[in-house]
Amino acid sequence: MTISEVLDQPGPGQVEVWLCHRWHTLGIGDIPVSTLHRGFLSLLLFTDLQAWELYLHTEPHSYDRLTATGDELISRLHDRADFDAIFIDPHTQPERAPFPPSMVEDLANARDPRQVVNVLPARSVAEIHHFFEDQGYPTPAHQIIEEGGQLVAQYGSFRFSLVQAQARPADYGQGPSLILCAGKLLERLRNELQSSSSARAHPLARLRALQILDEFEKLLLPGTSNVDRAALRSCEGARFVREHFWLTHDLATTRAHLEAPAGPPEDWREPTGDLEEAVSRPAPGQLSLLLESQWWVWRGQVGLAPIPGETVFAFTGPERLTAFLEQLEQARHMSVDPELRHLGDGWMAVPVVHWDDRYRNAYTTRMRGRDLLHAASQPGACELIRMNPGGGLDSSSITASDALEMLAGRDPRPGAFFVKARSRAEIEAYLSQNFLNHPQHRQVRLQGCLLDEYSDSRKRFYFYPVELECAQAELAPGRTSILCAGWWTKVLFTVNSIWEPGLPEQWRLQKLCWTAEMLKLVDPTTDRIPQSEVRSANGLSAVHNNPALLEGAWLRELRQKLGGGVPQRTEVESNEKEQ
Repeated sequence: MTISEVLDQPGPGQVEVWLCHRWHTLGIGDIPVSTLHRGFLSLLLFTDLQAWELYLHTEPHSYDRLTATGDELISRLHDRADFDAIFIDPHTQPERAPFPPSMVEDLANARDPRQVVNVLPARSVAEIHHFFEDQGYPTPAHQIIEEGGQLVAQYGSFRFSLVQAQARPADYGQGPSLILCAGKLLERLRNELQSSSSARAHPLARLRALQILDEFEKLLLPGTSNVDRAALRSCEGARFVREHFWLTHDLATTRAHLEAPAGPPEDWREPTGDLEEAVSRPAPGQLSLLLESQWWVWRGQVGLAPIPGETVFAFTGPERLTAFLEQLEQARHMSVDPELRHLGDGWMAVPVVHWDDRYRNAYTTRMRGRDLLHAASQPGACELIRMNPGGGLDSSSITASDALEMLAGRDPRPGAFFVKARSRAEIEAYLSQNFLNHPQHRQVRLQGCLLDEYSDSRKRFYFYPVELECAQAELAPGRTSILCAGWWTKVLFTVNSIWEPGLPEQWRLQKLCWTAEMLKLVDPTTDRIPQSEVRSANGLSAVHNNPALLEGAWLRELRQKLGGGVPQRTEVESNEKEQ
């Protein structure tokens, strides 16, 4: 049989034709590439040169034409996660329905990727009903037929292996599903949670959501929050997982939410205080207000740059969120449906139309600050939480590591705690790091402590009194515990790039001093500054874009360039390393 006959006349025993046929696809050298087609990030396969030329006539491309057998393509695509669909001979009439990413795994294991060809291994009747719900139509009547010497249940065009009765009719059975799509399960879970803000108050809704969550977790790669590509059995589900991948990092929070008793805990009380003031002017004593207040949380995609997984936006009220969306419209030339400006409880989609007519969904929800921080602090969930963003002076940012500290009872935001500095010079550096360059200084007594307050119209910082002045070689003995390594290495990197001989001596000594301070933070075992020394959002952004800023080698090179020589390890430091 030819490949065209196999595609048009599905039947058993056709896998060998798929694997032996020489396919044409878009490539860069010998690497297949994916492109946007029919709303999916797609891999395009062509059965012959005529289909290839037809596609190029319709959608010209500068990619190379890659020719390979089915076996060769499968080996190259096995670990790829950058496509939602596989189209065969796009733009032919009629155009064939796309295949999901699970096609790669099916062919690699000598299985036909078309579900109508195989006897599907269902675990229960409930799973069969769920399968047809995902297909978009009611479960058809079935009959028991004999095929290949065994009995199977035929539902319309699909055939399923016979299943055993479950103890409860709603149970799906043991082990992971071999017929349901992981992406569809995740979408259904999201829909169950957003359909009603009081889902926990309805026992049946809660049990249903927990059942879907159980089934989805079975399809994750062991020990990770990544979905098994072989379990993405629909193109829509694969696209949903790619565009909403951050949802997989919130599963522990989702389960805790569903398993918690309905209603707020008895000891919970609506906090009192000005939440916007706590965001714009951090001060001691605001932690409980941030943790117990309700936040409006926005996650989504802007343009083609993924924001979820890196940044989460949190707002103190719906008017703040609406203003932020309006700014996005002006800055990105996109529109938001006015009817969806009224944001209710629970998850709700806000469709955003971009200048290139591509659609993305941004999702909003209301959640308590404690739950938000717990979700954000999970590994890989996000790098940054921006509170009340919008370009004004009243926004604030915390990192994922800050979230852990806040859950542990310490507010790490600058201005929200009393700083123990080593010297006045370190205080000046700390204020400069937080953009407070000409502060007013006074002594105040707060919570029984005599403190030095440095402030302007927007920010306040409190320091325990210090007397040590700055020396030329270093700020003070010992390592800093308050300065952000990412911020100051970025400053030094800029200095290095514009360095010119003949600049003032005081300027050179100051930069030499900062280089010495950063060298104190270098871990001798890795010759890098640990990530834990990056304590600010600006520093995090700097080292994210240039990881080499934390390398000890270039700091020593800069010190030598500034005329300080290469620092030698002292006898005390050598003994500390040996210990």
